[in-house]
Amino acid sequence: MLLRIFEYIFITSGILFSILLIIHKTYISKLNNNMIKSDYVAGLVVLLSIYVLTAVITGIIVPVWYKKASMLFFAILPFIIGKIATYEKEKIYTGIQIISIVISTVFVLIFG
Repeated sequence: MLLRIFEYIFITSGILFSILLIIHKTYISKLNNNMIKSDYVAGLVVLLSIYVLTAVITGIIVPVWYKKASMLFFAILPFIIGKIATYEKEKIYTGIQIISIVISTVFVLIFG
């Protein structure tokens, strides 16, 4: 039961994070109001934290080893992508990050 709760939180935070990241890249980043930008980025950080924490917790309590390994991989994947990203190719790496979040939520939906 606890595993299902964390899976649902993971799926919800992953979907919300990817949608808000798309909105940020298409609309929020073009605004001139820095206060709105900083508040929005703070919200993204909170959602990313929830995403990572639920992935780690789910990875710890899931009994099957390949699910455990993949959940822990999904937990650190945003940081790996962020580490290799460059400013010149920011849009490409943002797209890769959104795709990886969608793949992780689909993985949990199918194999969860």
